[in-house]
Amino acid sequence: MKTTVFLFLQLIVFTVFAQNQNVIKGDNTVCEGTKATYSYSIADKNVKFKDWVLPEGAEKLTESKNKITLQFAKNGTYELQANFISDDNVLSSKTFKVEVMAQPKLNIAGLDRVYAKSDNIFEANSNSEADVIKWSVYYTQGGVDLLHGSLGFTAKNDENVVMFSYPSKKAILLNFRRAGVYEIQVSSKNKNGCISSTQKKMIKAYLGEANPELTSNMP
Repeated sequence: MKTTVFLFLQLIVFTVFAQNQNVIKGDNTVCEGTKATYSYSIADKNVKFKDWVLPEGAEKLTESKNKITLQFAKNGTYELQANFISDDNVLSSKTFKVEVMAQPKLNIAGLDRVYAKSDNIFEANSNSEADVIKWSVYYTQGGVDLLHGSLGFTAKNDENVVMFSYPSKKAILLNFRRAGVYEIQVSSKNKNGCISSTQKKMIKAYLGEANPELTSNMP
């Protein structure tokens, strides 16, 4: 009798131990809107994976073998669950918490129509405090890229295309040297390391002197 009880207790301990060895792996801190991949591992060969249980707001992008790729729509705390079943139909599960941090949202304030060779300030308005603001300007004339890329703090001004400076942390002063259509882009990274989507704005620069009529958006 004692031997039977001992073997039964051993079986319970082994089963619990094996279930506890089922593990979910992946990033427990991610940024809103980004992709994150999670996987499971099983220690007991007599246990098989059954299914994933996803929280509301977690979208499944792909699933293959023991991996699943998700995208989280909003910031907050989420809990994933992987379910397992043994050969003798004993169910078990493992949970995994994910903290989703907010992604900064940006918009560009400033005129869409300006005069060439005049100073114009554009500001990146954000829903959160951004650590890094990155500006880029693109300009094409006759199918040739005259300006293409980032205007970092160490970049040089181009007197033939655009002059720039930074009057504040979130603003850039641009002086378009030629008439034409420019595209400005801005992105940011907040203190959590989350990067915003790139915001774009088309600017049409005209030749001529300052005119109060050029205060509306581009047609």
